[in-house]
Amino acid sequence: IRRLASAGTNSLSHDSYAHKAAVLIQQNEFTKKMKEDTSLLYFSANLKEFMRCLERREGIDDYFASLTTSRYTYENNQFNFHEEMMIENILFLMEEEKIIFLQMGVPDYMTTHTEKFIIYDAHALCIIMLPSKDGYNCHYINSHGHTIDTQNYYEFILSRKRSRKMKLPEPADVIFMKHLVKHINASGDVKVNYDGTSKYTYRGTNLQEGDGHGVCFIYPLIVWYYFGQYYTKSQKLSTKFGEIEVAPGKTLMKNGDFNHF
Repeated sequence: IRRLASAGTNSLSHDSYAHKAAVLIQQNEFTKKMKEDTSLLYFSANLKEFMRCLERREGIDDYFASLTTSRYTYENNQFNFHEEMMIENILFLMEEEKIIFLQMGVPDYMTTHTEKFIIYDAHALCIIMLPSKDGYNCHYINSHGHTIDTQNYYEFILSRKRSRKMKLPEPADVIFMKHLVKHINASGDVKVNYDGTSKYTYRGTNLQEGDGHGVCFIYPLIVWYYFGQYYTKSQKLSTKFGEIEVAPGKTLMKNGDFNHF
């Protein structure tokens, strides 16, 4: 954990060694096509602020319009850090028909209650936007998998020992994503598909089951690596039942088998 922390992998700062490592992974480990076709963006979203807008039923468009993304370019053995408006960046990349991989940091995803106080827990997630025949398909990955369906609420901290739960008709993750995609669709001409179902939302195994350290921040980087390796090519797995060939991620995601990828 200390080594990961020293590399900035558990930090909400995007100007970090971990972000640079992700860029180098793309340059050195991705297939040639994925290296050329994929854009990596980092962004942070304050979920508490979003939920307040949702509760008031106003300000959601302004909330999304204010979000920024960060990215690195690497040329002549030098990193250059860029910060840009998120929605405009996404719209531009969609016009270029790029695959868009967003690493998302949330400083106030859930809460932890102790005897002395209540604190917000940060979380790391990723969003993958893929060109399709009718626009783009948007896929959302939370390492907690199927357990996101138990979070049909958002908890606001009111004081050191008091909190308030806001009931939601759907999981908080799905509501956030639906509103984000709605805003993108209202802002540009390219249609983005996302309906909250398992076709677009990872609901597989809870990858953090038994995790007592809170290593959610490492999963977007792992997903990034395997996405670049196996989105356009199949992989072969050796098991006690023999060799199993897994179809390319592109095929699995197109067929709705998102969890298998």
